[in-house]
Amino acid sequence: MQRSETLGNLRELLAEMAMSVQRMLWLAQQAEIEGLPDQATLLRSKAEADSAHALAILDHLAEFDSSYAVSSATTPSSQAPVRDASDLSQVLVTAVPPMIGGLVQQISVFAVVARREGHDQVADSLEVIAGSQRRHLDNFQSASGDR
Repeated sequence: MQRSETLGNLRELLAEMAMSVQRMLWLAQQAEIEGLPDQATLLRSKAEADSAHALAILDHLAEFDSSYAVSSATTPSSQAPVRDASDLSQVLVTAVPPMIGGLVQQISVFAVVARREGHDQVADSLEVIAGSQRRHLDNFQSASGDR
């Protein structure tokens, strides 16, 4: 593959996926501690899916350049500690769905760019990832009664 905007987008998306995995695992751990096993399961499922998606992104990056380096321009945001189950429930309802929704939008835009640049296989893969993220969003919204 030729260097393009898609390469930068894939690097950015890989960093986002890695951060998402860590956030979801941390939140799952907090949910377990606070006695919210159903939410913990949803969070771990999302982390597992994001890990698989990151591997697919790595495959696409390898097509561009086997010696690429993932940008470290993005850093995880600081989070206040969760104090109890009601705080965590609030985080799950107010923070996780917008995070997933933003990721869906970003992935969808990256898919459009990849398709425009003629990287149909990358675009197809990104569209699958966006669909998976939408399903996770639906699951979180169903669990919180926001549907």
